[in-house]
Amino acid sequence: MPVLSRGVTLRSFLAGRTLKEVSNGRSLLFDAPREGLVVRPMEERQVPGFGRLVVKQRSPEYLAGTER
Repeated sequence: MPVLSRGVTLRSFLAGRTLKEVSNGRSLLFDAPREGLVVRPMEERQVPGFGRLVVKQRSPEYLAGTER
């Protein structure tokens, strides 16, 4: 997957939008809907009893087109 941003805070990247809003849009690789986005902390973090901290947001627009 392409990296949309690196080295910026999540608040700055979102610029007043929600994760859901940002997850929608066009892919940077193909002329197709974006499947979603993955948010990783600037420094790797482990959550005891869970593992690596990573947030994934699937695009509602992408899911609506694939759940027919």
